[in-house]
Amino acid sequence: MKNKDGTFNPDYYISYKENALPDDYWMYYLGVVFAMLFHPLYVDGQQAFKVGLVKFVQVGVNWLDILHVTIGYYSCYLQFFEGPQGT
Repeated sequence: MKNKDGTFNPDYYISYKENALPDDYWMYYLGVVFAMLFHPLYVDGQQAFKVGLVKFVQVGVNWLDILHVTIGYYSCYLQFFEGPQGT
């Protein structure tokens, strides 16, 4: 937002070097991300049991799903123990 004199208000914009969320809301956000990763984990787990683990891993597209879930949970782990600046 601009001030009345036309200059930009530096307090209005978010500095991306700092947290975008206040400290008390960061854990709620992290919990939502953690919970939302259960859906792809469940769907891919069902598919792996249905077609068999060996056939599931042989298809290259499934590796993207595995990486999505693995990196997502790793990111949650880092943010929980190292803080959002560690990711």
